[in-house]
Order: sequence, then structure tokens, then C-alpha cells
Amino acid sequence: MSANKNHQFLIIILLSLTIGYIVKITLLPASSLKYIISIVFSIYLLLLPFSKKINHIELPLFSLIIFWFESIIDTNVPYIIYLSESGIKIITPLIIYFYLNNKPIPTTLLKTGICLTFIAHGLLATNIITTPESFYLMTEKILCFNNNQTIIFLFIVGVFDILFVLFLFETETNAYKFALYYCIIWAFITAIARTIYVYDASVSEILSKGIAETLIRLPNSIIPFILLQTENKQSVRFYE
Repeated sequence: MSANKNHQFLIIILLSLTIGYIVKITLLPASSLKYIISIVFSIYLLLLPFSKKINHIELPLFSLIIFWFESIIDTNVPYIIYLSESGIKIITPLIIYFYLNNKPIPTTLLKTGICLTFIAHGLLATNIITTPESFYLMTEKILCFNNNQTIIFLFIVGVFDILFVLFLFETETNAYKFALYYCIIWAFITAIARTIYVYDASVSEILSKGIAETLIRLPNSIIPFILLQTENKQSVRFYE
């Protein structure tokens, strides 16, 4: 991958996250908190045209916005696990910040984001931490599984999620690349699944629970792909 293509690729990720969160913030129920986060997000958007002049300082701000937004979501999942599952989304603007400022991208940061996201997903899928109902409904509808098949499928996937990220620290083995390919492919499937699941719903639900959720989850696949580029030191600069 050339440096130019790599640059375009990272900008696409940023656009994906930005558009996804525009939709999600817009569709939040009216509240004082919504207005505050909307103002902060608007500041981020206003800074984008001046990105180069201000050394891309809006990107760490975007990471904070994502963390803040995900922390206010009403969920039945324990917040520490919910935020952990959002790990890649939170660190993605920081990765782009390093790249655009021509600084080496720390592989530790990428691995941390991947581990947080996949381990949290694995704990939920295996029911070690109570599996969200949405996991069951999505799997049953898309794959046409019954309840028992769904439980077995999610458990197997959950074990894979936890097992494969452990191989991310075995960089000298074939298991390392295999783990990255798993993360890339499975994360892409789960991102697209959000839109497939609600294809027959109302327009607002397709936007908020489908397209927006797909867009903000694409980095879950793309960040492992970027980590894979450590093999090509000319396109992306990394350090441990």
C-alpha cells in the first residue's frame, strides 16, 4: 500500500466515524446533555477545515467525544465492558492524529484498542458477562438459527474473540497474522450485520441502528488491517 493510498484510507475511516456519530448524536433524545455534546461535536466539525494549521488537534478532541458519547449511552451491559468494546472507536482518531502529524504509530496503542474491543465482545458472546438480547436477535434473524444454535454459535465466536487477540503478542509466529486476519474479517462482518439486521425497519431505525452502527464499527476491521501493515515499514511507521 502506497503512502498516498494509506493516507486516503485513514481519511475514509475518519469520515466513517464522523458521519456515524453525526447520525447518532442527531437522533439522541432531546436533553441538556444532548445539546452540550452537540455543541462540542460542532466545535470538532468546525475545526476540521483548519486541521493542518492546528496540527490536527481536533482528533484527540474527537477521541474524547467518542468516549463521552459512549459513556452516556443507556445500556444493560456493564459500563466498563461497554466502553471496552468501544476501545477501537475511541483510539482511532488518535491513530490518525499520529499519522497525519508524521509521527510513528505506536503498535501498543493499536493492540490495546483491538484487545479491549474483542475481549469485551468475547466475554459478552460467551455469556461470561450476560449476553445482550440484541446478540441473540441479530444472529437468529440473519443466520436463521434457533435459540440453541445461536447460543452455541455465539459461544464459539466469543472464545475465538478472546483466544485470537492473545496471539497479537506473538509477533514472530504465523498465529499473529492469522489472528489479525480473523479480527479484520469478523469485525467487518459484524459491522455490516448491523445494517442487514434492520433492513426491513423504519427509515430512522435503519439510519440509527443500521447504517450509523455499521459506520462507527468499520474501524474495528480497519485498525487490525493497519496493524498488519507493520510488515510494510515504508507505508506506515510503527514502534513498539
